[in-house]
Amino acid sequence: MPRTFALARSLAFVFFVSAMLPASVRGQDISLAKTVGTVPATCAATTSIAVPVGTTVYYCYRVTNSGSTVFNFHDLVDSDLGTLLTDHPEVLGAGASVEFIQSAVPAATVTNTATWTAKTALGSYAYDDTVPFSYVSINGSGAPLGLADDGEANIVSPYPNTF
Repeated sequence: MPRTFALARSLAFVFFVSAMLPASVRGQDISLAKTVGTVPATCAATTSIAVPVGTTVYYCYRVTNSGSTVFNFHDLVDSDLGTLLTDHPEVLGAGASVEFIQSAVPAATVTNTATWTAKTALGSYAYDDTVPFSYVSINGSGAPLGLADDGEANIVSPYPNTF
């Protein structure tokens, strides 16, 4: 009489997750600390952990302003998770710290680094109405377009126009 055997295996894969330092920091007098843990919405004290497959981990990015410049906008890029913040508005005053927590479910051993960029203001255009208007006429030197026939002119642009 044949026997039937049932074989049950519990496979537990463990992945190592690291929050590598030094993380790059751009800005004046700021420092970045990056940690990783398993408790939601909490900055862990560890920079490396081992977790089973499917475990959600939480990366904590903590930037501290040790200078006197107030930073108002922030970018954060992680080598594994990609761009996490772009022009994020948050005031980071002198001596203050800001934390950002991002969850992830690693599928393999991962070691990642981060770059935090702090800015005082976003780039912008400023209108200066104190400069006198300066019209440059090209009537004598410009090429005639000949719009009389159908109101259309075909010209070649010196730069690409993509739509």
